Order: sequence, then structure tokens, then C-alpha cells
Amino acid sequence: MYPQDLSALKDSQDLHASLDEEKPRIEAKLSPLEEKFKLLDEYSIGLKEDDVLRRNSVKEKWLEFAQMLDRIQTRNQKVSADLYNECMSNLGQFKKETEEHRLVFLGNAPFESLGLTNERAFATLAEYKDNTRALRRREDNMKFGFDLFKIDYQASPDLDFVDLSIKTLETVW
Repeated sequence: MYPQDLSALKDSQDLHASLDEEKPRIEAKLSPLEEKFKLLDEYSIGLKEDDVLRRNSVKEKWLEFAQMLDRIQTRNQKVSADLYNECMSNLGQFKKETEEHRLVFLGNAPFESLGLTNERAFATLAEYKDNTRALRRREDNMKFGFDLFKIDYQASPDLDFVDLSIKTLETVW
């Protein structure tokens, strides 16, 4: 099953890395195992039919396992590239949204008191504060992808600006 999201991709990559790390140790056990089977043959100790089948298929199964690891690595690389592109696209969209949020804030925030009551000014600021929090949550949710793909991302300066401006305006009002 293909990893469908960043968390599943990370789990798959971690599992693959663990199995790939174990591969040499497992492979090193195959020759001594074959030697033990040869000893059984030398002493004419008969094996059950199932044991003979397993013995004869060890190398084949090992090759299948190694090939499966290679297929998983290839699959993970493809899924990783797709999710990386999606992550970068989401980041670009997010940056546009935060810039738009800042511009709308600058155009509509209660910078002047003409025709505004304190209640209306605080209600407007609360609305921008809620929108900024929602954008921050999205930013936090995207950080897992940034970490996974080692994307150097700094917190949105647009959101920092809106946060600071809201605090200043709340003090002024």
C-alpha cells in the first residue's frame, strides 16, 4: 500500500531504513545456516518435506525480500517527490494567503477612530485575531512536511506583522 500522507511516508521510510540496516546482518546468517544444513546432509539426517522445501527456498526468498526492499525504496522516492511538490505548492498558496491577509488587514483594520465605537473596533480586531490564529494552525500543521523534506522555513512575517499590529491596536483602543 502506498503511503498517502506525510506521516505514512515517514513511517514507511523509517521502516525501510531499519530493514535495510538489518539486511547485512540477516544475510550474514545465511551462510552459517547453509553450513548447518550441509552437516545434516553429511550425517544423513533426513529432513521433513516441509523443511526441505524451506531450505531450498531460503536464497530465493532472500532475493525476493531484497527486491521488495528495492521496490519500496523506489516507491517511497516517487511518493516523496509527489508529496514534496504538494508541500511546496501548499507553501506557495499559504504565503499568498498570508500576504493577502496582511493586505486586507491594512485596508480594513481600525487604524482611525472616525465613526467607530470601541466595541466595533475590538470586534474587528477579534475577527482578524481569529483569522490569524487559523493561519498559524495551518502553518504549524505544515511544519511536519518542512521538517521531513528539510525545507528551511521561517514563521510567516505577514502573520507576525498582523499579530503585532493587533496587539498595538488593542492597546490604543
